[in-house]
Amino acid sequence: MNKTEILCFRSAEIQLCEQVKMLLRKDKKTMFEQDYIMRQIEAMSAAIAYFLLRKNLYDIREENPAEAGIRTGFSGGNERSAKIRKLIEEKKFCEAEDLLFDAMRPGDRDTLELALDFYRELNKADEDELKAHGFSHDEIKTGLRDITKLYGADLKGLLDTIE
Repeated sequence: MNKTEILCFRSAEIQLCEQVKMLLRKDKKTMFEQDYIMRQIEAMSAAIAYFLLRKNLYDIREENPAEAGIRTGFSGGNERSAKIRKLIEEKKFCEAEDLLFDAMRPGDRDTLELALDFYRELNKADEDELKAHGFSHDEIKTGLRDITKLYGADLKGLLDTIE
C-alpha cells in the first residue's frame, strides 16, 4: 500500500468509527427515553392508586398474595383475572386489555386494582416487545387515563404533568 491508500483507508476507518459511536449514542438515548417513559407510567399508576383507592401503589403488591388473589383475582383468584394473566403470558396484550375494560364498573375497587396491576405488568416490557404484539407504552398511558375517566376522577391536570 502506498501512502495515499493508507490515508484513504484510515479516513474511512475513522468515519466508520464515528458512525458506530453515533449509533451507540442514539441507542443509549433510546434506552434512557424508554426508562423515562416507564417511570412516568409508574408515577401515573401511583397517582391513580392514591387518589382513587387511597392506597400506596406498592402496598397493593405487598399484600398477602393469597388474600389479594381472592379480592382482586390477579394473583390467581377468579376466572377473569386468570384469563387476563394467560393472555399476558401469550403476549395478547390488546385482547387482555379489552377483557379488563369489559369487566370494569365505576366504583369497583377490586377491578381498579386489577387494572393497575395489569398496566404495571405491561410496563415491565420494553417498547420493542410491546410493539411486536400490537401495544406500546403510549397505549399504557392512554389506558391509565381512560381508567380515571371511567372511575369519575378528573386527574387530567395531574396526569398531563407526567408527559
